[in-house]
Amino acid sequence: NSGDRDSDETGNVAADPSDSGGGDPGVKADYMAVLRAWLETHKKYPRRAQMRRQEGTALLFFIVDENGKVIEFKLRQSSGYAALDHEVTEMLKRAEPLPRIPPEMQKAQLSLLVPVQFYLR
Repeated sequence: NSGDRDSDETGNVAADPSDSGGGDPGVKADYMAVLRAWLETHKKYPRRAQMRRQEGTALLFFIVDENGKVIEFKLRQSSGYAALDHEVTEMLKRAEPLPRIPPEMQKAQLSLLVPVQFYLR
């Protein structure tokens, strides 16, 4: 079923803040869970990459401000496939604005390193 990409691919987007401190750790964990889910809903497994059985994990670094605007981003590590790497940056663009940083975190911005996985079942 071509409209159901979840049946064709697995893998999640995991996000870890690269800085620490500021606010309640539970609030940070909740925000990271919301951010992971938000990015995952905007990820698409490129059909051509699926047909070629291309799999991999790319590392995406980005800085997000308190309003969810991506200030800067860079692919830190390739998945090994140009199509998957391109999708990682497109996913981030589609996902903007990202969920707002909760005021309880006392952060004007966050620097994040996010592994984005593409795996076929």
